[in-house]
Amino acid sequence: MEYPKTSRTLLEHVVHGDEAAWYTFYNRYQVIVLEVATRWAHLSQEDAEDVLQNIMSSFFSMRESFVFDSGKAKFRTFFGRIIANKIIDFQRKNRREYVSFDDGIATELTDGSRELEEVNRIVMDNWSQVLLDDVRQKFNQRVNTATYQAFQLFALQERPVDKVADFLGCTINQVYQAKKRCLSVLDDILREFHKEDPELPAQTLKEVFLAFMDGRESIGKRDQGTSAS
Repeated sequence: MEYPKTSRTLLEHVVHGDEAAWYTFYNRYQVIVLEVATRWAHLSQEDAEDVLQNIMSSFFSMRESFVFDSGKAKFRTFFGRIIANKIIDFQRKNRREYVSFDDGIATELTDGSRELEEVNRIVMDNWSQVLLDDVRQKFNQRVNTATYQAFQLFALQERPVDKVADFLGCTINQVYQAKKRCLSVLDDILREFHKEDPELPAQTLKEVFLAFMDGRESIGKRDQGTSAS
């Protein structure tokens, strides 16, 4: 069984029935499902919520037989196709108006279709949040608590370096080194994402970097007067 490189560990835990991983997966990807349902298929919020439940239930049910070839497609493309086809299935079963296609009514989207490209654009619009979550997870795995605390106080909260050193009981040079170390790790992680997925727009990676540096929990407008926690 092959897994996508992005969120590989999370998917492995979901496949093995880890409830905490499933909860994380659900919260991470629900916004993408709702966005495709409302922006692409123009479903009502109520119908979009129904589609969300259908998709997540189906995905969880098939987790043990889940097969994904990361050499052929990115996870976001794979997931986007599942969303779109489940929406079409939902409309058919509930006798709703179908999404309009150039060549008539289709029962399933295929690679290269204009409609699937539109779905992929919507998915990409919301992918920054997924990347931000992944960046935080990888960052926490590579940086110890003491180093991050110095980085948080000095680089994220912009406190005076001498005050940070006094508070943490370390030297000023160690604070500078902590900042250097953390920025290097963050740069490495973003480079890895770009290497694994060259199609990621530079603007997407920039948004993730800025959100991380601002200490924000989500991509969007910056929190006012909020520092990293």
